[in-house]
Amino acid sequence: MHALTAAACAAVVVLPFAGHIASHGIGPNHQSCTEVAEADVAILPHGFLLVALDEFVPQEEVAPSSDGRFWRCATGAEHHSLRVPLHAY
Repeated sequence: MHALTAAACAAVVVLPFAGHIASHGIGPNHQSCTEVAEADVAILPHGFLLVALDEFVPQEEVAPSSDGRFWRCATGAEHHSLRVPLHAY
């Protein structure tokens, strides 16, 4: 019974965040990528704002997504790039 309680508590902590950022994948050059919900991305004149993270990604760090979804990819310890669907690129 304790394992079930622990699992339920873990789900309560993780679920609010899961709606904003979903699954993980591997991008070009073995980057670690995390899917970002389209509703959490604001298209701005010179880049994109990841609303849930309050992070601006300049246009120079954006590339087309091969699967039509938004992906935030780690390219270094503190540097991230963004893959975006062609309709947003």
